[in-house]
Amino acid sequence: MKITKKKLLLIIENYLREHSGDPNKPLVDPKAKKEIERTIEKEKADTADIEPGYREEYNEKAKMVLDNVNFIYNEAIKKFEEKKSPLSEKQKKALKQYLENIRVVLLKAIPPDSSVVAAAAGLAWIMGKDEEGAREVQGAPASINVSDIKDDSVLAGKKFLEEHRKKPKQNPIIFITSDKHRDFFVNTTKKDIADVIVHELDHIKYGMLYLYDKKFNVAEIEKVIRQDLIGKTEDDVANILSKEGLFSDEPVIAIKRRIIPMIQHYQNIFGNKKAIAAGDYEEFAVRINILTRSPEKNEIIKQVNNNNLSVSDAIRKYGKNIAQLIPFLKKPVVLNDLEEVVKKQPKENKIKKA
Repeated sequence: MKITKKKLLLIIENYLREHSGDPNKPLVDPKAKKEIERTIEKEKADTADIEPGYREEYNEKAKMVLDNVNFIYNEAIKKFEEKKSPLSEKQKKALKQYLENIRVVLLKAIPPDSSVVAAAAGLAWIMGKDEEGAREVQGAPASINVSDIKDDSVLAGKKFLEEHRKKPKQNPIIFITSDKHRDFFVNTTKKDIADVIVHELDHIKYGMLYLYDKKFNVAEIEKVIRQDLIGKTEDDVANILSKEGLFSDEPVIAIKRRIIPMIQHYQNIFGNKKAIAAGDYEEFAVRINILTRSPEKNEIIKQVNNNNLSVSDAIRKYGKNIAQLIPFLKKPVVLNDLEEVVKKQPKENKIKKA
């Protein structure tokens, strides 16, 4: 039988009272008792914040986020240390605290539709880019429009959503679409969900590092991306990729659907410099990060360089993030160049306040 904290507190008090000889003596430190009572009230509020039938799923998703927060933090520290440009203790502490402050909100659907598995809001996409490549602090940072989320679509985490709306930067969120409501045509495994969560945590990690007046590694990202597709229409790009054999025998219209998640970010990177958001670079950086952390990274790169890996095979073997990146990589792909994107600490840079 499960004993609640409140009942346990009463049992302890009654036991101590029986053995103290003084029925009026405070048996539990008042501060400790107050803290326990606050915990009890918080648990009540959290329970009320979850719609019936979703507690198990919410706890599972929240644990996935927590587990990956530790992974992202430790990986960031390790990679910077490997490149002999370690984060300061102040940076480490702030990054750890911010990542641990991330909360999960479970939704019926993430705008614009229920095919979206997860999305971050907080410090994702936080910076813009001026002509010289400096980062400028922008308005309400989020990779989705939080105002589009209706209260009746929230299955768990309403309180966290309210806190985020009041102070978005201080209260980061990862929105996750419930398994029960995800688009029927989206075949998503637990590994797929975990991969998306890591992807979104990467966005938040980059945003946190921006706050230390750092410049994003623009040159390192541009170095590994092909540039022969600049300014071309989606039809033109789809035809080029089709001739390269990246999409097997898929028709051009199907290829266009596959490249939509990345083609706009690609064109923005090499387009009007004033209009570029760091998010366009981030979308490539987080996928490059996923590729470089893959235990099969050397085999993937070998297949890409030998034109032996189609996008459909990449999805099946290595996941959507890596598959979305492959068509835009400049050949020959060099692992060390990819690692420069994610291992090198962003350079010092003065930020212009918007």
